[in-house]
Amino acid sequence: MKSKNKDLTPAKTSGRNPQISKDTPVQYIKGVGPARARLLERIGITTLQDILFYFPWRYEDRKNLIKICDLKYGADATVMCEVESAKIITTRRKRMKIFEVTFADETGYLKSKWFNQAYLEKYFKKGVKVILSGLVKGNLYSGEGLEMDNPDYELVGTEDRLIHTSRIVPVYKATEGISQKQLRTLMFNAVDSASFLLEEYLPGEIIERNGLKPLEWSVSEAHFPEEYNDIDSLNKGMSPAHKRLIFDEFFLLEAGLALLKKRETLEKGISFGDGGGLVDKFLKQLHFTLTSAQERVLKQIRSDMKRNLPMNRLIHGDVGCGKTVVALISILVAVENGYQACLMAPTELLAEQHFTNIHKMVEALGLNVLLLTSSSGKKAAGHVSDGSAQVIIGTHAVIQEHVEFKKLGLAIIDEQHRFGVVQRAALRRKGANPDILIMTATPIPRTLAMTLYGDLDVSVIDELPAGRRPVVTKTFFSSQKEKIYSLIEGEMSKGRQVYIV
Repeated sequence: MKSKNKDLTPAKTSGRNPQISKDTPVQYIKGVGPARARLLERIGITTLQDILFYFPWRYEDRKNLIKICDLKYGADATVMCEVESAKIITTRRKRMKIFEVTFADETGYLKSKWFNQAYLEKYFKKGVKVILSGLVKGNLYSGEGLEMDNPDYELVGTEDRLIHTSRIVPVYKATEGISQKQLRTLMFNAVDSASFLLEEYLPGEIIERNGLKPLEWSVSEAHFPEEYNDIDSLNKGMSPAHKRLIFDEFFLLEAGLALLKKRETLEKGISFGDGGGLVDKFLKQLHFTLTSAQERVLKQIRSDMKRNLPMNRLIHGDVGCGKTVVALISILVAVENGYQACLMAPTELLAEQHFTNIHKMVEALGLNVLLLTSSSGKKAAGHVSDGSAQVIIGTHAVIQEHVEFKKLGLAIIDEQHRFGVVQRAALRRKGANPDILIMTATPIPRTLAMTLYGDLDVSVIDELPAGRRPVVTKTFFSSQKEKIYSLIEGEMSKGRQVYIV
């Protein structure tokens, strides 16, 4: 059966295509072409490999075929039936063509409508068997019975493989111009003909030790489950196929981070001397003493800064634990050794807050602290390049091409999750391999922090200064909105403030 509409192209049995590779541009894949390739590019699909690794975001269980008499209003259902009659209705107002079909099985009748798809008439002939999947609708009081509007359908043929009905069906995040059915058909044909291109790259020992499935099987099964039919586990990403794919993501992440960390140990960094004068003056003017956790982390940082290797350290701690003071002491060490230091924040508001606080804390030390944002002029950038600005607080503006540091020795990044490896690398290029110190208050377990930031050494400030109330972090599901609103109302009734990010 041939058709200009690719929705109706039947999925035949497996046929490998030896003329393609993983890097084949998507427009040359069967059923795509230049126009559809441009649409697929919107969702990040440009090559065959992109198709194979564009996985469903959820699944629908359409395995169970039911009789027409058992259909329930407002429920999703899958039914096998025969075409009883078909006709095209043209509306008076907009001249829209509606293709209406009456289906039947031994228990009753069901109507379905497709809008602006009159071409379907040539396929839905009387007696043709069809499987329909969709939402059961209709006017319960009109006497016309139930119906499905624009359901997914498949014409039943002995050689065709069903992909939209009578199975667990994948649902993909689509884009305007490509229907879910078209995308699913494309995915099926690509997986069916090209999954053999996926070579196993994990050592057999790792696969066996972790009880993993083969890569080719996992990719195919994640798209169109055949052997694993637990719909709940599939939707939670807990099937054997998902386990393999998730393992691979973390394995490749850690391998990449390990290589990055290894490469950085081969680069020469700055060896900072002890100094002491500025730091001692600063500590004496503080109206509080450092916690043991701050002291411990500072010792780790000072040890890093003495080595002639670039420091890459993450400071992890709750809001109010004193990360900024630790960072500031590190800044003073760099400045005392004749280097500039900068702190990069994700927003102008946060950068301004850091500038105000740090300027106030080091004012008595006579340091020149500069705020550098996208709205700063050439004069500010000039102070950075001539070295008169010793401490620079800013946003991503500090890594813009026109900003040049005279002698950058320490770069501090606030909230690492808002910046990527690329931004860190750009900041490092601003100096001769300056030390990198990263601060985050994101409440994640230490083990997860070590996983996500495998190229960094992790320090944890797990103690709050005296008098500080501990931060409580809670997680709520979207279904618990009423509980969240109740908590907000309770805090506001006590005269407290609430802010939503």
